[in-house]
Amino acid sequence: MPTDLTLYSSAFSFTLRSGKEIYPVKMRDRKTGLIAFRVSPGGKRGNTIEHTEQVDEAVMIKRVFEDGYGVRCASLDRKVLGQYKLGHRAVVKVNHGQDALVKFFLDGS
Repeated sequence: MPTDLTLYSSAFSFTLRSGKEIYPVKMRDRKTGLIAFRVSPGGKRGNTIEHTEQVDEAVMIKRVFEDGYGVRCASLDRKVLGQYKLGHRAVVKVNHGQDALVKFFLDGS
């Protein structure tokens, strides 16, 4: 099944210790049908639907870079999928595209 690139954020990606690049990815809520990014402050049961927020891209960026939340991410081949947090769980680098908000958080400019 081909990958729907519209589900992935182009604002930034994480590079993992393994060298794999992963991107924030939108997920479909099975109950409501809403397709959105899922963020969570983490902790016990932090990766369950009950403990996540479903948000748009701008809020997702703020939560990840300003509030320290984790975000559901996937590799383009979907072989890697999970919640990842800046500075945790094998994330060794943040890559940013042209998104001004991400550039601000990473470069302070």
